[in-house]
Amino acid sequence: MSKSLFSLSWLAALALTIAVSAAEGDKAAPTGETQDDVLNILDGKSDNADALFQERQELTIALRKELGQTTPEQNIFLSFMDQNQFEKALYQWWPAFEKKPFLTTATGKAVYAYLLFKNGLELNGLQALMEIKEPKKIHPDVVKLWRLLTPAGHSAWSLVDAQWTDEWTEVFDVATEVQVRARQMYDPSNTEKIFELLRKTKLDTRERAWLEWEMALGLALQGDITKAAKILSHLMQDKTGLISPDIQYVTAARLLYQQGYLAPAIGYYQKIDKKSEYWFTAQEEMAWSYIRKGEPQNTLAVTQTLLHKDFAPHVGPEVLFLRALANLKVCDYPAVIGAINSFRERFKERSKVMVTLAESGQSPDIDKLLAALRKGRVKLLSLGQSAGRIPRFVSRDEVLLGLVQAQMRLEQEEKTAGEIYARSLTGGSDQVGFQGRMEELRFGAEARQQSAKSAIFNRIKDLASEELQETQNILQKMHIVEAEMIQQIAQAERVIQASTKQLIEKKGSTGSTDKFSLKFPFDGETWFDELANYKVDVKKGCQAKRGGE
Repeated sequence: MSKSLFSLSWLAALALTIAVSAAEGDKAAPTGETQDDVLNILDGKSDNADALFQERQELTIALRKELGQTTPEQNIFLSFMDQNQFEKALYQWWPAFEKKPFLTTATGKAVYAYLLFKNGLELNGLQALMEIKEPKKIHPDVVKLWRLLTPAGHSAWSLVDAQWTDEWTEVFDVATEVQVRARQMYDPSNTEKIFELLRKTKLDTRERAWLEWEMALGLALQGDITKAAKILSHLMQDKTGLISPDIQYVTAARLLYQQGYLAPAIGYYQKIDKKSEYWFTAQEEMAWSYIRKGEPQNTLAVTQTLLHKDFAPHVGPEVLFLRALANLKVCDYPAVIGAINSFRERFKERSKVMVTLAESGQSPDIDKLLAALRKGRVKLLSLGQSAGRIPRFVSRDEVLLGLVQAQMRLEQEEKTAGEIYARSLTGGSDQVGFQGRMEELRFGAEARQQSAKSAIFNRIKDLASEELQETQNILQKMHIVEAEMIQQIAQAERVIQASTKQLIEKKGSTGSTDKFSLKFPFDGETWFDELANYKVDVKKGCQAKRGGE
């Protein structure tokens, strides 16, 4: 059986007051205070202690402590920061710190990343922050500002392309870690790590729900079906709505199926509504349950609906294998041949399309899909004819959706970087080499956007390759069914020829008295309420009788 699985808010730092006395005899004052005295004198301010109270943002205070003796260029930079003029502060960054040790420190890199973020380059800034190798060395006050700037739930965390380490959990928190890891190709088999995070999360939170989901999957992969089922049962009571109920039902059914509890598994598959993107998956896997129960007639009934021409984009090659296998079990050999021929008709041309996509990841139909994903989640049926020429599971692929959303954000940031660069031509520093630095900023934003775009096409390639592999695997199974059919026919003929009685019946019959039943084949207008209500009765399949038996 196939097993195809918050708002930007800048909170001002606490305002600190610094009393600087200009009349302390010969006692030397700290560097920052001396410079403040000079500014106050030039501005015509009194050197009275009451007049020397000046508000400073916590970030500026932290930087002065970190820098110690400051240069004039650094004072200009700090002045811009005090006044929340972040674009000017960005222009002043290189004149202030180029060739200074501070530029390469963890704190320096964190401040530069902060400047990018405050200038509208949020993902670029956050990614620059996450590239810091030793986050523990970032000044605590700078860390505090980043926490205020990007709390758990901030949308940027769901889009950033970064490898999370335990050190970053200490800098931020578990909720942020979960948000970042949820977008990545997380390894659910590492149940020890998941359990460690679970212990740190609070009940009834989205991160808790996601971790419970990952734990259930991880335990299932390890073969501990009982524990996985218990966790999944608990998750079904979750009120956050993070994990779709439909995928929970499908997963519960799979766990029951693996344990051989076929009737309860079928019950969960039947919970999936026809409007759900998982309905086709549920129908296919329910058909497998009937095969294992020894009820091929029900497999034929379920898969009959899936053969409707309008559903072709939703249905994989395994459905036709199921029909061939079920028909083989009831000795309906013409129907076996029909399923094999249908497989060739449906997937020969489709496989050619998938080969092209596996090589390039691009086509006009993919362009239509990506345009739709830029607006949010999509359903295959909404894509019209294009749905038949794209990988089957793209519409519900969370990785692809995340890549598209990230690329959109980076596309906007590339435009913002270009605008900052254009303004810097007249409003930036006159330092030699400054414009080159601004071009690097613009090129960096462009490179990240192009990288995100390439990641989208690579994901399309992967999905197309997976579908090709699935088709190839099913093709091999169809060959086995065909060989088995030939063997059964030969065996049946020998049995018949060995008998001296008159042949009355060779194979079973089909039909139903169910009020929803439709005759086979049905080529008329289809009402969706009738779908999935087919019934097939096979009373005497695979029997060759002679008169008098």
